[in-house]
Amino acid sequence: MRRGAWSNRYAFYLATVGSAFSLGNLWRFPYVVDSNGGGAFVVTYILLCFIIGMPIVVGELMLGKLSRLSIISATDQISQQSAHAWVRKWKPWKWVGVSANLASIFLLSFYSVICGWVLFFLVQYLVHMFTGIPLADDLFNILMKNGWLQVGLMSVHLLITTIVVSRGLKQGIERLSTLIMPLFMALMIYLVFKSLSLPGTVDAMRFLFYPNFSYFTSETLLKVLGHVFFTLSVGMGAMVVFGSYLRDDTYVPRSGFKVTILDITISIFSGFLIFPIVFSANINGDYGPSLIFNTLSVFFNKMGLGNFFGLIFFICLYLAALGASIMLLETSVAHLIDSKRFKRNRASWSMIVFVFIAALPASLSSTVFKDMKFMDLSMLRLYDKVLVDYLLPVVCLGISLLVGFGLTKKQKENLFIREDEMDSENLYRNWHFLVRWLVPAVIILGFFSSIFY
Repeated sequence: MRRGAWSNRYAFYLATVGSAFSLGNLWRFPYVVDSNGGGAFVVTYILLCFIIGMPIVVGELMLGKLSRLSIISATDQISQQSAHAWVRKWKPWKWVGVSANLASIFLLSFYSVICGWVLFFLVQYLVHMFTGIPLADDLFNILMKNGWLQVGLMSVHLLITTIVVSRGLKQGIERLSTLIMPLFMALMIYLVFKSLSLPGTVDAMRFLFYPNFSYFTSETLLKVLGHVFFTLSVGMGAMVVFGSYLRDDTYVPRSGFKVTILDITISIFSGFLIFPIVFSANINGDYGPSLIFNTLSVFFNKMGLGNFFGLIFFICLYLAALGASIMLLETSVAHLIDSKRFKRNRASWSMIVFVFIAALPASLSSTVFKDMKFMDLSMLRLYDKVLVDYLLPVVCLGISLLVGFGLTKKQKENLFIREDEMDSENLYRNWHFLVRWLVPAVIILGFFSSIFY
């Protein structure tokens, strides 16, 4: 079956940015920073994006470009072709791909619940724009008390996601990314400018960039790693699939570097948007996943034309979040197309049934399952913790070992070293050391400190 390809590099970057420029960074980054002491988390996050995240981004793109397959088939094929006998004989390699595929399914399931919240606020701002009445401060609490409304919103979001994915790479994924992301970026720049004019900006900047490592606990390193992998969309098979659509002339290392830079920039922008509002409005307490919804309603209520800007923002946020959902669903759909020879339409609708069932506990976590807690966490926050803090680091450990030892030297050098790329040989040696030795060591250290200290 002929593999599709990105029309151009612009489409590829907008699609990958869309996966980060939404709920991954704009929703999750502020609340995990708020829960983990601010500056120490931010500084560590930026550092680990470069030395841990970027090598894996490049590695996953390599796996996809070399195999032209989805994550499960790619890991199986690459391991069988390795020059190292222990790589060829070690059976769990395929389970690295299977785990990544499961991660994409369950991440999409709980992610869809948050997308339903975004859709709810979008509709509320649409209604209130015509009435001229500001949104109620407790609107999010009202939503949390209606679990079946959350199920309905989640279902609508999954329906839209499936329709787009079933249309394919160029008609669905590319078209959405190239139309929406430039608008969202422009709006974000404007809103960040407005947010930085608030009186709490100085305190917000101090909180974001002054690293007080007394807030670090034994689990912080693993939490930072998980968030790095989540926002860079690695460990879930997405970058492997995106890499499989790369054109032959694409220089993979540059693509990985640009994706990482864009991801960090987006995270910092989300901090610039959210935390001046938090400090200006004296919003206290551990809001967790609801932080962005509580802060932005306060912000827009105090702005001129607040309902209008709230509506535009949540339209763009929803469409960007839709882009990330499409990426997650595409991972599983691509596997069914590659291995089971499903038609794209059939693969899309088959997978969404599993995602819907998996999303039900998270949708009803504040109502039907509100008393069902593990590790003192609701079902929604349990999904977040297990998938992001634990499963993604495990998968990325396997990916780093497979790329470092499974790919042949010739395969890696052909994709990395070019005569027209300045100093590409030195870059290759540095990247190879990171992906083969440092990345596994840091991930293992994160698990070790979390378990034994």
